[in-house]
Amino acid sequence: MRLDDAEALLAVYGDVETMQHLNSELPATVGEAREWVQTKVALYDSDDQLSLWTVVHTESGQIVGDVGLQHEDYGSGPVVGLGGRGNRQFWRQGLGFEAANATIDAGFRQLELPVVGAETRPENLPAQALLTKLGMQPAGTNTEGWPVYLINREDWLTRTSQAGVTRPPGLGPPSAPHPAA
Repeated sequence: MRLDDAEALLAVYGDVETMQHLNSELPATVGEAREWVQTKVALYDSDDQLSLWTVVHTESGQIVGDVGLQHEDYGSGPVVGLGGRGNRQFWRQGLGFEAANATIDAGFRQLELPVVGAETRPENLPAQALLTKLGMQPAGTNTEGWPVYLINREDWLTRTSQAGVTRPPGLGPPSAPHPAA
């Protein structure tokens, strides 16, 4: 993520339908977006390269959202969690799966994480379907009653090697082309 990404990301964060299932306070102005992006850049620099990365649509070059890994606690202890959101114009095109898949893969292969988790509101059925498609398994609920999903490194590596899953052409690590640093 770069400060230059703030205005384009604000278009995602400012969309009520896109943000309907999220609980976090996100920026409402370009200035707030720049401050928020700066916190993500600082987090990347200070937290073992964990933070959100900007997602860029390869064909158009348009910034369409963010995805990343951050330290979370869903109520049963610390875990690295997957999170992200995307521009509604690009929903149902496979971009969320591609970005999340590459991010989880980098977490296990490059960062050698033991487990990756995710949480979502109970009514966010598309996100739950995406997490299941990624191979994540239901693992209870967080302190707010939201479903929590987990996948461990061994299961991910077995799943991806058996399925012949490879990184899509042109898709670098999740920090490319707009890393948080």
